[in-house]
Amino acid sequence: MARIDVIHQDRLPPAFIKEKVVATFSKLCSRYTVTGEVPEDVEILIGELTLLEKQKYPNLKLFIVPHAGVNLPATTANIISADYPTLPILTLHHNAVPTAETGLSLLLAAAKQIVRADKELRSGNWSGSSFAHKHGGVEVKMTQVVLKRKRILILGYGRIGKSVALACKGMGMEVLGIRNRITAEYEDDIGTKVYPLAHLDTLLPTCNVLFSTLPGTPQTKGLIDSHKLGLLPKEAIVVNIGRGSVFVEKDLFEALKRKHLFGAGLDVWWSYPPKNEPEKAQNWPPSQYDFSSLDNVVMSPHRGGGLHTPEVEEQRYVDLEEIIQDIREKGWESIRSHPNIYDSSLGY
Repeated sequence: MARIDVIHQDRLPPAFIKEKVVATFSKLCSRYTVTGEVPEDVEILIGELTLLEKQKYPNLKLFIVPHAGVNLPATTANIISADYPTLPILTLHHNAVPTAETGLSLLLAAAKQIVRADKELRSGNWSGSSFAHKHGGVEVKMTQVVLKRKRILILGYGRIGKSVALACKGMGMEVLGIRNRITAEYEDDIGTKVYPLAHLDTLLPTCNVLFSTLPGTPQTKGLIDSHKLGLLPKEAIVVNIGRGSVFVEKDLFEALKRKHLFGAGLDVWWSYPPKNEPEKAQNWPPSQYDFSSLDNVVMSPHRGGGLHTPEVEEQRYVDLEEIIQDIREKGWESIRSHPNIYDSSLGY
């Protein structure tokens, strides 16, 4: 069994599980510290990568970023390259299930026009229903997209994408996936055909739903532009739970406005209020374009990961414990084959 001497976590666990987390992690190593100064002899450091700018840690064997998205300023990247060129960096995907569930909710809400129907009925308006589908002699249509037997393309087929695929297969949909890190297509254990990114343009015209879980990196920025949106069949649906920057902002707005797309469900955006300034968060448009004026868009304020949800926070520490237990049982080298290993050249 591998020995672990010092683990430091820069973030204090939530109060409702703090005592349990401290007791559990203290048993996994010789010394476990939380917040405050990082011990110089730390071996596993849990926090943001910018911690590496404070001082050099000669014993550091593993860095864990306790969430999926990685903030890597150029200064930090240079330090890692110079001082820690072989340091394994892991991310956590503890919130994959709630993120997938949020994406599925957005897909169903967009396909069934739930938000529009809800808004109208709250004002007593039944015009989109069979009870009063004509208004002033003009027929009011509020159609739906039936998802059964439709094809969904999951852009970024990882842990989240696989959860989405299982649910969509349960609804009778055909599921295809795209991954950036592969060079040849394959079929996974649930029967999803997964293709390299080079196949994207070929697959888009055959798919009724484009579902993105992609991270925001220089390689993914602006990947889905007017050309690719134009390749989708008319009245396709777009869902984005990855990062807003994957889509060209103006191009997506225009495709929705002119009804080339039936609808979209968006949990991620192009403009965010600054952190720790709650008054600004009360009035901060998520885009320079008025997506709120479009009745075929379901808008969600980047809450898919279930932050502050007790079950999700508990899962964060379950995942951390599993990583550390794997090291104890299989040795330090085992971490290099972990599925959540961070690749700085790809940005995720």
